[in-house]
Amino acid sequence: MFAEELARTITVPVRLFDERLTTVAAERMMLDLGMKPEQRKARIDELAASIILQDFLDSIRERTHHEM
Repeated sequence: MFAEELARTITVPVRLFDERLTTVAAERMMLDLGMKPEQRKARIDELAASIILQDFLDSIRERTHHEM
């Protein structure tokens, strides 16, 4: 698996995170904002990546909050 090989190669922790449905969520957000199809196509991956990052950070905050 790529993540395991990467973890053996670098010195920082490698964490896997479920990214399923982030593209769908990004598409819905852009539709709600009234973006045109060509605008959505150009920005879909950028917004999906932002959603993944925010979800990951939220999960860390929740985990930290529960440990207190």
